Amino acid sequence: MKRKLLFATLCTAATVFSFDSVHAQAQAPLSRVPGPIPGALAGYAVDVIGDLNADGMAEYLVGAPQDWFVVPPPTPATTYWQGQFVVYNGASGMQLFPEYLGAYGDRLGTSVAGLDDLNGDGIPEFCAGAVQGYLVPPLPLPPSFRGHGYVNVYDGATGMQIRQITGISSFPPPFPNGAAFGRSVANLGDVDGDGIGDLGVGAPFDMWGGSGGQGSGQVWVFSGATIASAPPGNIPPVANIVSPFFATSMEEAFGQSIDGIGDLDGDGLNEILIGAPISNGQDGAAYVYTAVGGTLWMVDTGLPGVGEQHGSCVSRAGDVDLDGSEDFLVGASEAGTFPGTGDGRVRVISGQTGVALFTFMGDDIYSHPNMAVSGIGRLGYSAAGVGDLDGDGYPDFALGAPQDSFQDPDTTSQSIGGVTPYTWFLPPSAWTPPYTTSAVGTVRVMSGRTGNLLNIYSGTSSSAGLGASLASGGDMNGDGIWDILIGATQGQSGGPGYHEVRSGAYELGQVYGYSNSNSTGANATLRASGSVSLAENALTFTVQGLPGNSSGLFYFGPNMLSTPIQVSNGLNWIGNPNYRAGTVAVPPSGTLVYTMDLTQPPFLGLITPGTEFAFQFYYRNSILGPGVSNLSDAVNLGFMP
Repeated sequence: MKRKLLFATLCTAATVFSFDSVHAQAQAPLSRVPGPIPGALAGYAVDVIGDLNADGMAEYLVGAPQDWFVVPPPTPATTYWQGQFVVYNGASGMQLFPEYLGAYGDRLGTSVAGLDDLNGDGIPEFCAGAVQGYLVPPLPLPPSFRGHGYVNVYDGATGMQIRQITGISSFPPPFPNGAAFGRSVANLGDVDGDGIGDLGVGAPFDMWGGSGGQGSGQVWVFSGATIASAPPGNIPPVANIVSPFFATSMEEAFGQSIDGIGDLDGDGLNEILIGAPISNGQDGAAYVYTAVGGTLWMVDTGLPGVGEQHGSCVSRAGDVDLDGSEDFLVGASEAGTFPGTGDGRVRVISGQTGVALFTFMGDDIYSHPNMAVSGIGRLGYSAAGVGDLDGDGYPDFALGAPQDSFQDPDTTSQSIGGVTPYTWFLPPSAWTPPYTTSAVGTVRVMSGRTGNLLNIYSGTSSSAGLGASLASGGDMNGDGIWDILIGATQGQSGGPGYHEVRSGAYELGQVYGYSNSNSTGANATLRASGSVSLAENALTFTVQGLPGNSSGLFYFGPNMLSTPIQVSNGLNWIGNPNYRAGTVAVPPSGTLVYTMDLTQPPFLGLITPGTEFAFQFYYRNSILGPGVSNLSDAVNLGFMP
């Protein structure tokens, strides 16, 4: 995937987090689209392309590798997973081109990736992998037969296929297990120095070196310029990177996940990141290689002897430590507090030093009487850098746990943010026990500055598998902030799978209630930004829609009201007891930006780590008459050390 990358060496000096931080409001998705038919695994692969139709918004790809058809009698009725993928208009959520279908057992859509502009028309291209594609007659082949695979590349302007790269393997067909060429595809950026982005293709079962069923794997690099300009047909790679264990019968899945990352060694060319999750008896490993020379730059391995599958996913994170070099994410979906429990883990690794900047453990710490709890969340099955969502100057990232058991009671609009972590915002009367949440899947959005949880999204139903895939890298709603593309395969329930697009825009805390209009015709809104950490003391409120040159004050209390109380022209959403901060003047613009000093009264001694307080802004609206006042809507916040 274009926005997936990462790598790590040792976990020394890392900050280790469990997911118990306060996060933001979970807004409804910008779009949510189901797959074509039951069992299609729509959302197995996703990626953001860039703007294809000149509307200023990014488009995106969604793969469904088990889209199927049945060959009817008189031949024996046989089901084939042809696979498909779809290009979606990011602004509307509608298909941009007709769906692309594979043939027989190809499993087209196992991988998808947005590419750079390869042909010079100013529009990016895109590609998809068919991990079992097999082009040698006779057809049809037995459904159990696995071809070596292929990758198709398409013109972004027309949607037409411009290149098919057929599976390259160390052993000739027929070989029943195949090389899995196209299991992963990635926009590597420019790795050969010609100024045009290049394509990486993983073949994790290739390089069979002994008497085993699968090879250890390898990664192929293809020139973007050659893809666009060469005569029709297969093209030679500019490089191939071979697993360090290719000469043995060890199965490593080298190339199961790949990505391109920024220049780490100072030669001006991007490097290549490769995950090998079943290396060393499924402990797993991740590798960084330099450009097309294939020199091993960095190696990171999972904990020995516990089967963590380190390298389940790899993804770029951006420059998290602000040292001028890209940093990386690496997932270990089978890691856990106890070996092999599958809680999962993600590390954020410095691209310069290899030191773990953060380590996130997927321990299932949730508890609620109406919630089924499972310890097999598999955090790190997917991960992606998502850019700076909270405006603090640090890139943030999203982490997928498709078998997680936590779910928001209303995944379309309600939130759990801003209150004590993992307690419900809705009152008990709104819960419907028993609330089954097995493998709904979650995606957590994490701060690149603090490592705190900014937001969490969960699947729509049991076995939704949200977080099976993740991507970012483009704005789809016009707010200038990258949005987040999430796949949910519904693989355990037999559903068609679905994908959803979530706004990357971040608001601290839980916004609730509403406000009445004032003399300007506006409804005053209160929003929080900065931090709820008492040590950082950087909580800032922005109030918009106020009468200019008026005055008001912030008031707060620990109890939210579900039904407001009328106060003059306004609505009070905070119960007793409540407290007032000092009076502040509203600027002529009607927008007030105010940073609280939580170390001073009235906050000192009241707001402590673990407490929750709701805030509103009370203001005078004297133009409507003496003593007339109004209020903003409300924000509920939970505070941390």
